[in-house]
Amino acid sequence: MRAVGVSRSRGMNASEGLTGQRLDALRRRTIGVLFAGVALGSTGHIAAITVTSIVALELTSDRSLAGLPAAAVIFGAALGATVLGWVMGR
Repeated sequence: MRAVGVSRSRGMNASEGLTGQRLDALRRRTIGVLFAGVALGSTGHIAAITVTSIVALELTSDRSLAGLPAAAVIFGAALGATVLGWVMGR
């Protein structure tokens, strides 16, 4: 008995399974996609922090405030990691 609105994946029948060779290919593809995504995301994150620091310097003309955006990003990441760690530990 199937639930209403639930369909199977188009790529596989119920009798089909993943062979070792196909599974290895899917793993390699997944790792490649994850690697590319993290690389692009990290590059964008670094570029954003760099640009916000330059913009803060241009707007305020005060070198002491130029690092404020980067500090806010680091603080936010630390706070987010703390909260996520607490949630996952529950």
